[in-house]
Amino acid sequence: MPTSLPSPIRMRVRVQEDVFLIPVPQSEANSCSVSWLCEQAAQRYYQKCGLLPRLSLQKEGALLSPQDQLLAVLHTNEECLEELDLSMNPLGDSVSESLSCLLSCCPVLAKRSLQVSLLISFSSIDCC
Repeated sequence: MPTSLPSPIRMRVRVQEDVFLIPVPQSEANSCSVSWLCEQAAQRYYQKCGLLPRLSLQKEGALLSPQDQLLAVLHTNEECLEELDLSMNPLGDSVSESLSCLLSCCPVLAKRSLQVSLLISFSSIDCC
């Protein structure tokens, strides 16, 4: 008799107009928290939009605690809404994180970036 595989556990998270379907690994399903789901949704939003928001989740208008176990407050394939923190990471942090990532991949860009940074630094000095 063939054994049936357990049904996949998936959560739907709406971030503004986008809905992300996030699979929950079966092996980790009992240990995943709401904060884990927030991180997964934020990463997917970042991949799509280039912004890494801070998210908190709501179900039927109630805020979910980041420490709550995921399966204690949500059912598989259930949709929850995000509350998007528009303060996000400061622009400077986002730019420097992106630049660091890019520079680690391409040393030629790193050298050119250093030259540009030096030019910007010197041009912003007020001598008078």
